[in-house]
Amino acid sequence: MNDTQILTITGIRSAALDEHIRERLHHALNQHEGQVRSLRVSVRDINGPRGGEDMQVRIIVGLRGSADVVIEETGADSYAAISLAAERVKQTVGRRLGRRK
Repeated sequence: MNDTQILTITGIRSAALDEHIRERLHHALNQHEGQVRSLRVSVRDINGPRGGEDMQVRIIVGLRGSADVVIEETGADSYAAISLAAERVKQTVGRRLGRRK
């Protein structure tokens, strides 16, 4: 991702989790660098300490000249939910930008 893109991460944070987010989104969006104007990622525990599939990841991709792409994934593990959400971002942004050509 280049300097013109803005990545904002909120919610549950750690250095390792932030790095995982950056790596997954770079892999998902590197071919569309010039079209992405912003990225917002939120990671939260929706059930608290009760456990289960309760880690929710929301990724909002701001695209130049197009509506935002919003992806949500929920899972027991935040890393897995981020990976799934990033893969969906890759597919959705690719389809959205492919339609504009």
